[in-house]
Amino acid sequence: MRVIFYTGKGGSGKSVISCATALKLSELGYETLVISSDPAHTLSDALETRVQHTPTKIEVGGSENKNKNLWAVQVDPIREVREKYSVIQEYIVSLFKSKGLDEVLAYEIAALPNMTEFVALLKVVEFVESGSYDVIVLDTVPSGEALKNIYLPTLLGSTAAKLIKMVAPLAGIAKIVEPIVGLPTPSKEVINEDIRLMEILGRLKDIIIDRKVTSLRLIANPDAFSVQNLRRTHLLANLYDINVDLAIINKVIPEKVSDAYFRGWKDAQAKYLVEAEAAFHPLPIKRLRLFQSEVKGLGLLSELGNELFGGGDGGSNGDEKEPEDPAKIYFEGKAIRVEALRRGQGLEVVVPLPLASGDKEVCEVERMGEDLSVVVSTEIGEVRNFIPLPTIAQMMRLERAKLLNGELHIYFKDEKDNGRK
Repeated sequence: MRVIFYTGKGGSGKSVISCATALKLSELGYETLVISSDPAHTLSDALETRVQHTPTKIEVGGSENKNKNLWAVQVDPIREVREKYSVIQEYIVSLFKSKGLDEVLAYEIAALPNMTEFVALLKVVEFVESGSYDVIVLDTVPSGEALKNIYLPTLLGSTAAKLIKMVAPLAGIAKIVEPIVGLPTPSKEVINEDIRLMEILGRLKDIIIDRKVTSLRLIANPDAFSVQNLRRTHLLANLYDINVDLAIINKVIPEKVSDAYFRGWKDAQAKYLVEAEAAFHPLPIKRLRLFQSEVKGLGLLSELGNELFGGGDGGSNGDEKEPEDPAKIYFEGKAIRVEALRRGQGLEVVVPLPLASGDKEVCEVERMGEDLSVVVSTEIGEVRNFIPLPTIAQMMRLERAKLLNGELHIYFKDEKDNGRK
């Protein structure tokens, strides 16, 4: 069983690459499901097939050689909440109404932020446990917000479930004090539903942090905003112990494009491609060209999948690549390590820097707000890399940094230690 998440900045091509990956997997014989919670219904656009809220079979190939392994589902969060979590939603609405909110407004507020992505993650548990699919590909929401939705529920899962179970026996007693506190108390039905939800979140955690099952794949365009967004996502994934196994740089202008109008764009892209190599090392990085037209329909999706994973005739590039299995784990391990120093006296951030010369004197580290500015020498000169800091490091003092065997070791010291001496 494999679960593959694609994430990246809005407009980076997540939906198209998710569909192309799923199509390629189905062609290899995997029973494949691609999931999206995007309210814009991008799956229907990319596959040129009306995708429903239940798994929809995507007909691929002719009648004699038809691929019957591809399925797609467009998660409808409102329907999901109504059908499976309505008891909890109704209780939340009653809380707002008790404070004098209009019923319509109460229902709007009860649709909590990130509900769409949250429900999509819960659907992953359902489909994994159904045993109906070999691979599930999830087209996630833009940026690192998807990552928070992946992991924050797991933080709540273990402690919240225990707390709710402790409160459950008091539900009947709480009804007595309801007129005094002025708030509706949860019924046993609400508490039981909360417990069930917490148990699902626990199973979600088990799926997500299993490195043999789940991989997160990063998609960026060769521009400053997209690459920087993925750097933060990359670090968050490492902190959350989610395996990132592949980075894809999409919409690269092909070398054969020689129009002077695109010269500036190509020069800028070349710069950001080098920065991406530094930012995501040691992850494997794949590049996808900018197609001449919008990628829609199974034909173009298949061409994109062949360029990305090999097979076919290599698309318009003409370079036939050895076919790969998109379900394989391309990389396993933490690219950026964050480790506590002995006796809790600080933090060490270890960043692989493959382009560094190895000479300590050519590396400069400077703190800039929530990020570190790192300047290292490369074959093309100096490259500056902005490294997002974990929240705990932002509360510490940058003490020193050193290059050692192609890795930059950055040490932070807890300010409280100064008062202990």
